[in-house]
Amino acid sequence: MIAFISEKDPSLCCGCGACISVCAHAALAFRINDEGYKEPVLDENACVNCGLCDKVCPMMNADKVQCSPKQVYAAINKNVETLKQSSSGGAFTVIAERILGNGGVVYGAAFENDMTLKHIRIKSSGELKKLRGSKYLQSDTEGIFKQVKEDLRNGRQVYFTGVPCQVAGLKLFLRKDYDNLFTTDIVCHGVPSQKMFNVFMDHFRKERDVEIVDYRFRDKRVNGWSCSSSSCKKNGTGKIFEVYFDKTLNAYMNAFLSGSIDRESCYKCPFAKNERVGDITLADYWGVKRFHSEINCRQGVSLVLINTDKGFEMFNRLQGRFELIESKLEWAASENPNLSHPTPRPK
Repeated sequence: MIAFISEKDPSLCCGCGACISVCAHAALAFRINDEGYKEPVLDENACVNCGLCDKVCPMMNADKVQCSPKQVYAAINKNVETLKQSSSGGAFTVIAERILGNGGVVYGAAFENDMTLKHIRIKSSGELKKLRGSKYLQSDTEGIFKQVKEDLRNGRQVYFTGVPCQVAGLKLFLRKDYDNLFTTDIVCHGVPSQKMFNVFMDHFRKERDVEIVDYRFRDKRVNGWSCSSSSCKKNGTGKIFEVYFDKTLNAYMNAFLSGSIDRESCYKCPFAKNERVGDITLADYWGVKRFHSEINCRQGVSLVLINTDKGFEMFNRLQGRFELIESKLEWAASENPNLSHPTPRPK
């Protein structure tokens, strides 16, 4: 039985859903707790004590899917338009376009029409804009791991992106390595809940009497490459308007950046360290100018950690699409603290 069920400690569950996906007896199901996070509940009558939920829990088995980075880069997508639409240096899009160009599929987090964040599956480059950009709340992966497994068994090339616990949960759920699976984990600061995000959005809607039809964290059109900008599109009198510099949008970002609204497990995250779970790790290369003064970072720079042989092979094929500078892990970690430790839990 997974530790979260036996100990009732919310810091032991990251909400990835691997345990629910692997249970063949439907003994586990999601419920939403008071803070708005999904967590498993057990039907003891259906449980046969097979132990599979233990084996796929990333909070219990983090060390089984982690490896040390082999190479570190500062990377900038040479396509200026893609770079402008990306949160950092546009590295995700380059990898995703490669997979889609080979007839593969890409999984990542996207906002639905009602502003709920869910992992989705896309098959064309025209859909990439849904997955591009940072989203600072937890995405719903319910049912996704099984869909990934079906694609892999059918011989489809799959690119899965997510926060480290989601990538680890997928790998543990699959219980074997697939040659046609490529993964990226991001350096994660922690995840607020959908419920928390909705509180801010509902306040925004009521205050302005509008319908929100799109939301972008860290919109470069607002304040360049930074953490001090969000924007949303609102629907009013039949016309779409964009809103910047709103106090409600800024309040959410400030609460997130301070670590005040994270899931309890984020403060004890076993993945906030140098050892990574994806074939490649992506993040913003904050402070890059300190170590690479020659780089033009005005429109954003991606930190790229190459962690596996698959990562090496993929990145070698794509190097021509980047402006690249080889870097050092200790430099990157000095300005990206979640490569060293979890976000501290505020008192």
